[in-house]
Amino acid sequence: MEGSLRHWVLLGLILILVPAPMEAQSITAGSVQGIVIGEANRPIADAIVTLRDLTTGAERWLETTSDGRFAFVMLYSGAYELKAEQLGYKPALVRDVMVSAGEKVVLAVALVPTSPPVTEIDSVRLGGTPVSRPGAAFGFPYALAERMPLDGHELSSLGAVHTRGDGLSVDGLSSRFTALSLDGLTHGVARHPVLPTSGVDAIALPLTAFQGAAVLHTPTDVEWGDFPGSLLGGFTRLGSEDFEFALFADFAGIPGAASDYFNPNDVDHASWRGGVLLSGPIVRDTVRFAIGAEAQRVQAPVAQPWIPTGWDSLVIATATDSHSVDLGGYLGPRAVQRELISAFGRFDWDFSQNHRAAVAASLGTFTDDEVPVGPSGIVAIGAPAEGTDIIGTGAVLSRFSPVMGNELRVGFETSKRSYTGNLIPGTRIGGTFIGFGTDPAQPGEFKRTGVTLSDALQLSLGSVQLKLGVFAGYTSHDQTYAFGSAGSYWFADPAAFGTGRGAFAGSSSAVSTARYASGRVGGSLQNMWTVFSGLDLLIGLRWDGEWLPTNDLVLNERWQELTGIRNDSIRSFVSKWSPRFAFRWSVGPTSEWIVQGVAARYRGGVEPSVMSEAIRESGRTTVSRGIGDVGWSGVTGPDVQDLGARLSILGPDFRDAGTAGLSFGIARRLGSAGLMEVATHYRHTDYLARRHDLNRLPAPAELDQYGRPVYGALVKEGSVIAPGPGSNRRFDEFELVSALDLDGFSDSWGVTARLEQPVGRFLRFLASYTYSKTTDNWLTGRAEGPYAELSPFPDGLDGRDWTDGTSDLDVPHRAALGVELRPLGRDGLTLAGLYRYSSGLPFTPGFPRGADLNGDGSESNDPAFIDDGITGVTALLADWDCLRPGGFAERNGCRDPALSMLEVWVEMLNVTDAALVVRDHALYVVDPNASLVRDPATGTVTVPLLLNDNFGKPVAYRGSGRSLRFGLRVNY
Repeated sequence: MEGSLRHWVLLGLILILVPAPMEAQSITAGSVQGIVIGEANRPIADAIVTLRDLTTGAERWLETTSDGRFAFVMLYSGAYELKAEQLGYKPALVRDVMVSAGEKVVLAVALVPTSPPVTEIDSVRLGGTPVSRPGAAFGFPYALAERMPLDGHELSSLGAVHTRGDGLSVDGLSSRFTALSLDGLTHGVARHPVLPTSGVDAIALPLTAFQGAAVLHTPTDVEWGDFPGSLLGGFTRLGSEDFEFALFADFAGIPGAASDYFNPNDVDHASWRGGVLLSGPIVRDTVRFAIGAEAQRVQAPVAQPWIPTGWDSLVIATATDSHSVDLGGYLGPRAVQRELISAFGRFDWDFSQNHRAAVAASLGTFTDDEVPVGPSGIVAIGAPAEGTDIIGTGAVLSRFSPVMGNELRVGFETSKRSYTGNLIPGTRIGGTFIGFGTDPAQPGEFKRTGVTLSDALQLSLGSVQLKLGVFAGYTSHDQTYAFGSAGSYWFADPAAFGTGRGAFAGSSSAVSTARYASGRVGGSLQNMWTVFSGLDLLIGLRWDGEWLPTNDLVLNERWQELTGIRNDSIRSFVSKWSPRFAFRWSVGPTSEWIVQGVAARYRGGVEPSVMSEAIRESGRTTVSRGIGDVGWSGVTGPDVQDLGARLSILGPDFRDAGTAGLSFGIARRLGSAGLMEVATHYRHTDYLARRHDLNRLPAPAELDQYGRPVYGALVKEGSVIAPGPGSNRRFDEFELVSALDLDGFSDSWGVTARLEQPVGRFLRFLASYTYSKTTDNWLTGRAEGPYAELSPFPDGLDGRDWTDGTSDLDVPHRAALGVELRPLGRDGLTLAGLYRYSSGLPFTPGFPRGADLNGDGSESNDPAFIDDGITGVTALLADWDCLRPGGFAERNGCRDPALSMLEVWVEMLNVTDAALVVRDHALYVVDPNASLVRDPATGTVTVPLLLNDNFGKPVAYRGSGRSLRFGLRVNY
């Protein structure tokens, strides 16, 4: 890609010099342009055209040129009406002109000759047709955000409506690669490197603060950058023409709760949400404001962390009798509480028709009384999490002359997340899903602060339309974290738990904090060219430069002494280019058809979790492991040993991830306010950091009975298997030494069909479906930490890379269907419903936690060998066609059942049951009553296995059941 850069530059220079009759370009404002015509479609010169913002009441007017044309630029997103007048003609009024940021509305306004006096006006409703950028973006109408039943009611919850992802995970990339934007400026939040952050990524961006939003999958404008995935952006609510005041509140309690999986009424819970909005003029037609605040407390009833088994009471009794620890809270349902407060404000000042300024700020804070750990994590009852985000933006939009405009933007952000544990080490019992205590990913504290400045100069030099941009930013990070600091235990059964005989892994660190800062600068050049009426071409080139914190990396001299490899040798500055090419063809006099294609390269900033790990894990974290007598909860057994330091190394060519994206789509307007579109996309992301262990043995110590490489001397304690401490390490002064190499990739392609259509005055529905496929060689670890990111076959399997296959995030089928009914008209009662469907996530049949079959230090990454000689396997093959006997399980070759969710909303009435069922993916369990058998002659070890009778069956339920929410909204 880099080698072809000169061709992109040459093509860009050629097209920039081509005549380009088009108005200036903006990512924060739209435009309305067109022509006023009379009899025989002759243009009318000097006609008065007035454009009125229906939200703010502000008006602009101008006279048509000699060829009857007009153009209003620097328009904020929203609804407008346009009136054209000329002596001797009947005035024409075009209502419901919908403007979106970065888009233009083209109108042909016809005036009918008439004799004075003029007593009538022609009126036509353009309709609220959604802006369509097929394949490139998914726009959310304001009513959708306002009325649809969306969890959390913040910006990232809109991910439930589009079908190319879930939340901020889009097109098979995790949420860390999707950026958020506010009023044209991207920003980031502090994130945990392992634990899921869904639901708290956008706490400072409540939906009540926005009047429009969109997911940009393949953004065309070169100003959009600094992220390798998609972008979810919104534009804040404008102040109104007159003073407006609104209150809203809703409540849910025990009588309205139900579930198919547990009884929510066994625990007390009550949820509420309320807010206030106020907007209006400060100086009429000049200065306006909009402010709002929202608070919510959600007490969600949740089921027992695991589906009850015969061991429940025995495990709880053992904890009390043998260890004096009360685990009674794990025996039944409980109420988990989240408190969230958010507020926003925006002020607009129109200096004149050609100059305007805006300042916006938003903040949010949350507290969870239980850290969300995801389906595979250990639930830590009583371990809270909290966070705070503050975002501020300012912009000045100026049109200095008919040929020159400028947009100056500045942004500020600060974000903090804090996670704690519950003082009980993470513990799993046997081949069941029983787990309690502190997940190894807890605790941690993460901070982020940044400032951004950008300026875009727009020139209309005759027929040439150019945009030149410059930008700069500074971001600091502060992370205190050490994976496994609370310790993790695995026991075969309650009896082993009582005696403390099992396996242990943990870490301790004198210095577990990474503090660093990075700066970035950049520039962009873009040209748009109208080949002929309706066909627009865009070509642009963006350059970004980023300074890396080389001085913050601490050299581990002992590792360099042993291997000659430095862990502090990376480039200090990264230079990156992002070319863009797009075309848009609007067919028909009112753009009934739209055809759009995009080819672009996107580059993001260096991933904070990777850089922080390299700074933090410089050999100052000591890892302890043991199998045998390991003790429990503060009592360390004699078989636990310190194994040396953990180290993470970045390669000298370390850089950010990059994406090449292609999209093509066709859209068709349906009536005055409907839309249908079909689009296809392809995305290739490279330079993803993959983890390789440099300190494993250079060759397997032995093989198991199926030829699996085993990197250590396996030791068995009941059904728990782990390598003998230190037996799997090349240098005994170090434990895991991670080379974070940039050889990871992710490919995604798909087809999306979308329909949005009003039916009469009272009904509107939308539907979207995506079929997609994502493959990669990038093990995400399923939110289970660094050891789970190691390949179980580091030297390949059968001559190929076993990790190259179906992505952990591959979801082939996604669908969403939304319906909105207003039986009493626009301002009356609203009934809305949203149905979502998605394929289940893929998984690899393997072993229970606590069985490290290949001895690499990870107790969760080993695939099973499909052996039909094991009793019961043959019968299982008939039900699972993903199991093919005679070989190791294919990566993510099996899939959980599909998920579906139905939500209904009446004003603030919500009925839902999020059926997230966690299933057992262990194909085998280790026979606790048989021993390992070693054959010195062949160098093999035989691990006694039994079929897991629970394979594919539910082991836990993560969800809050159905809740009935009653609410009220009052507007003045």
